[in-house]
Amino acid sequence: MGRVRQVAVVVLVNAALLLALLVIIEGLSSYAFFLRDLIPRLRESDLSHTKYDAEIGWVGLPNVDIEDMYGPGAHLRTNQKGFRNAEDFAPKRESDVRRIVCAGDSVTFGEHVGNDQTFCSVLAELDPKLETINMGQVGYGVDQAYLWYKRDANDLDVDVSILAFITHDFMRM
Repeated sequence: MGRVRQVAVVVLVNAALLLALLVIIEGLSSYAFFLRDLIPRLRESDLSHTKYDAEIGWVGLPNVDIEDMYGPGAHLRTNQKGFRNAEDFAPKRESDVRRIVCAGDSVTFGEHVGNDQTFCSVLAELDPKLETINMGQVGYGVDQAYLWYKRDANDLDVDVSILAFITHDFMRM
């Protein structure tokens, strides 16, 4: 009986070690697949249109004009304040115009689409009396979007402010 018991213990220990090894390999391969998917996404995000900002982290560079930044016809333009607009805005709006500021992260900014395809720009196309200012920025948390708006839109006559966010923006805070 002693010999059978020894063999059974050796078989159980080997089975447990094999199972542990398989769990470790499974975990590492999941991590490897995660990294494989993550690395190209990190390369995709081109932040050449931003500059360091001591208060907020980064903001848009002023007067950027990159044709086909995100593909044919998907250009990137910023105005003198670094907002994703081709035009500059006077502090006071015209009396018959309603001004909307869109603040937020890469969804608001419109990463991977042209200026005229951002939701802020599409909103302006709905009514000629709407003037929209795109203050979205790639990678922003809700705090950064608010701070940039508070500081750099302070002098603008604004009727409506839209803060667009996703759950992950709160984790960035």
